[in-house]
Amino acid sequence: MDLPSTFLEEAAMGYLSESELSSLDDDWFEQALTYTGRTAHGNTALRRRTHRSPGSEREDSYRLADYMEQHGRRTRGQICPPASFWDAALRHLPRRTDVSALASAASARWRLRHARLLVERAHQLPWPPPGPGLDVRLPAYDGSDDSVSWPADHLTCRALADLAFTAAEAADYEQAAALALEAAECCQPDALADIAIRHGEAGLTVEASDLAHHAAAHGAPDCLSRLAMMREEAALFEQAEHYARAAAEYGLTNTLADLAAHREAAGDKERAEELWEAAAYGHPEALASIARFRYESRDIEEAARIAREALDRGDAAYPHHRTDTVWGKLWRHGIEPDGTPTLYLHDDAWSHTW
Repeated sequence: MDLPSTFLEEAAMGYLSESELSSLDDDWFEQALTYTGRTAHGNTALRRRTHRSPGSEREDSYRLADYMEQHGRRTRGQICPPASFWDAALRHLPRRTDVSALASAASARWRLRHARLLVERAHQLPWPPPGPGLDVRLPAYDGSDDSVSWPADHLTCRALADLAFTAAEAADYEQAAALALEAAECCQPDALADIAIRHGEAGLTVEASDLAHHAAAHGAPDCLSRLAMMREEAALFEQAEHYARAAAEYGLTNTLADLAAHREAAGDKERAEELWEAAAYGHPEALASIARFRYESRDIEEAARIAREALDRGDAAYPHHRTDTVWGKLWRHGIEPDGTPTLYLHDDAWSHTW
């Protein structure tokens, strides 16, 4: 996103403490631009000035270096910007698409007042002109040769995988496992994952577990989730949770969320809460559910704290909550960037349907 200098200067004020603000020089912003414009990490600066058309009267705009954008997403993606950021966006961002995107981001964080103001602002801005027509034709792919991007011995690995499946069909699970492990060492971890599932279906639980963990370590962790649900259907709940937690270590938290929902539906709220907590920092439904439990137990202060944490991550945008979320009950009109309740929203219906 190209950011005008006036936006950057105004937005930055909310990121500074009172002592930092009082110690600023009159030319602090120019100093900041000079510092961030110096090259680092080879020949790349923290930001660069974006090009303007010759004779353009628009103010200077800047864009972060790609590596800084990635760093920001990783380190600040779960922090809601201060009010100065949203107010500066309202006043200074010139592109309708950027303002609309920020309106969605504000709504996802239950900052409904700013979301509405940004929507109204976006409607006042012109649509971007259509770009030049492009006629890019990608080469057709007929599936006849997919070996170009694979290792040189990819065909050998595929043959090993096929032999592993043949052995499994013949119930020679030891041979199937040996062949699948060899294939996974090259480029076929999915074959090992499937063989692990077949071991589980055959009742070879120890072997299935070992193979599944090997498959996950080689890049195919989905088999851990599949084994978890197989154990769940067999009412082997401890084993199901073991596999679900193992899958979560690879970023697959959906299984923990599914098990938590199952426990809650069965009336075991204590176990459900433990599972939601295990999924809390990888699944957008988890913190919302924990906040709901606190709210139902009348610990309103803790419910609000957890709900704010979820909202700062943008979890209000998640469309698949299986139960009602608490933020609509706690803050009917939304919250401000600092987390305090918004006192009034002119169109109340808008806050619940946007």
